[in-house]
Amino acid sequence: MADDQGENQGAKSFRAFFQNTSHRLLIGVSGFFWVLSFGVIWYSIGNREATIVLHYNVYFGIDILGGWWQAYFIPFSGIGIWIVHIFLAFSFFQSARRILCQIALSSLLFLEGMVLVASLAIGLINY
Repeated sequence: MADDQGENQGAKSFRAFFQNTSHRLLIGVSGFFWVLSFGVIWYSIGNREATIVLHYNVYFGIDILGGWWQAYFIPFSGIGIWIVHIFLAFSFFQSARRILCQIALSSLLFLEGMVLVASLAIGLINY
């Protein structure tokens, strides 16, 4: 009986976490950035047979070449960042540290924006 109350409390806090408009907005926009970064890599690179440029330096030119599958590390690291930050934000929300929850979600949006910028750079270099 006590376990049922604990599960019910967890479901209530999960519902309360996603009822907050700023939480939904930050998670949704960062998720959209991740989908967009994956789409940019998929559209511009796909699965080419030739090697692609993975890094370009202004001073030295092309630094790193690699296979098409290595470009997908950027969006997949983005989904890892997304999962970790949502878990952290939810745990902060449960422990009544609401400002840390907002900081975790805001940094999630910033980091996913950086993942999108990196994906756009890789996509534009190899288009």
